[in-house]
Amino acid sequence: MLPIILLFPGQASQYVGMGRGFYEGSPAARDFFDCVIRFDGLQHLPKVIWEGPDELLTRTDNVQPAMTIVSLMALAALHERLGVDFKPLACAGHSLGEYAAHYAAGNLSLEQTLTLVRWRGCWMNEAAQPPNPKGGMVAVMGLALEDLESIAAEIGRDKIAVANLNSPGQVIVSG
Repeated sequence: MLPIILLFPGQASQYVGMGRGFYEGSPAARDFFDCVIRFDGLQHLPKVIWEGPDELLTRTDNVQPAMTIVSLMALAALHERLGVDFKPLACAGHSLGEYAAHYAAGNLSLEQTLTLVRWRGCWMNEAAQPPNPKGGMVAVMGLALEDLESIAAEIGRDKIAVANLNSPGQVIVSG
């Protein structure tokens, strides 16, 4: 078998209805989904994933477990499609996707993975709610990292900062 490398997406890749094709086209993905939504705190996710609305799906406490579940549905469908159990040569994930990658690599159990992403999403959502200081994160496209660093220095690093370099053309700023 050829070496397989898996890459899992992060938050902001979601859309209402994601994973529906896996659910309808793969018995393994469907069985996986039907099993994991029984985990504590995940029972509401099928309606949120399949029907939205987008504002509810994009809430961090919903989207983080939802993205992970859909990523792992894709993994179940891949195992089914290949017809063999395989060990990936490597796994990687962008931000939240790292949790699915750790599961796929065998570093975390399914229960550990789902517990971590559920709590991660809850805590991140809670941190953004009043009475916490107003703040947020935004992806800035088309400005050089050096320009954003200069803007942050001018505004004050206690108010805004470069949080992540996603790619040369996309920088995450938070504050």
